[in-house]
Amino acid sequence: MSAMTSPRPNEGAIRRLTASLLATPRAFLRRLGLAWAAALTYHSLLALVPLTIIAFSLLGVLDEAIGFETELQDFLIARGLPDAAAQVGEIVRDLVSRARNDAGAMSAIGVGILVILSISFFSALEKACNELFGVTRGRRPLLRLRALLTLGLFGPTLVGASIFVTAALQRFAIERAEDVWGTVLGPVVIVSPLIVTWLAFYCIIAFVPHTRVSWGSALLGAVISGTVWESAKWGFGLYVTHAGSIDALYGPLALLPLFIIWTHLTWIIFLVGVTLAGIHHDRKTNAATDTDAAADPGG
Repeated sequence: MSAMTSPRPNEGAIRRLTASLLATPRAFLRRLGLAWAAALTYHSLLALVPLTIIAFSLLGVLDEAIGFETELQDFLIARGLPDAAAQVGEIVRDLVSRARNDAGAMSAIGVGILVILSISFFSALEKACNELFGVTRGRRPLLRLRALLTLGLFGPTLVGASIFVTAALQRFAIERAEDVWGTVLGPVVIVSPLIVTWLAFYCIIAFVPHTRVSWGSALLGAVISGTVWESAKWGFGLYVTHAGSIDALYGPLALLPLFIIWTHLTWIIFLVGVTLAGIHHDRKTNAATDTDAAADPGG
């Protein structure tokens, strides 16, 4: 059990939640959350291409990526970034081509680099989650490799699949906007990105730290951080729309600083959720232990 918190005996659920929320900012800073967010941003930049290629290769629906490319280009153009939108199109087409044509011809050195970068990213993610949970011991090498390979294979695939499913629902809702299906799917399209974000955050918080995490604590961290992240997406898009000078200043490179800033912000939000889950888990576990001790004082 970590020494992150000192919960009082028999805390009620609401009191425990309030205390956990209040303790999270200080614990996040004390556990070097900002430094871990910066480190994960760096690892994300290195692992972006390998993980994207893995996702496209495993999905087996590469033609859908072109639709995703178009939607992403429209998003950037609407926010005053036409040069960045063109650059995104070239990047997506290149990644799809590599995943489709070059995966089988990749050299052993290339495969090794992909594996090393992917493992490095997930190792950093595990260390960050362990640190913010107050876990002092990591997994043994074989267990870590198995966990990282599982997460590395299925994580990008699930994220890619969620993007394609959400895009398909949006297209279907627009096409059937005038009939009953459009009415039914309208709310689903609105909430589906939020639910997917909650699910993705929950899986990482629940399974990456090297400790048994309470499902309620993991869900709490996922819902809070996931909701904040979805709100931040809207706010960030609004800022980019009205900033005006980003594309004029950076031109074709406008996508790079935006991506770095957004990636860093994403990791800060997510790691705050991890910290919240860890604090709540400790308080919940210790409260249950105190209750058992009070019920059986002679034990």
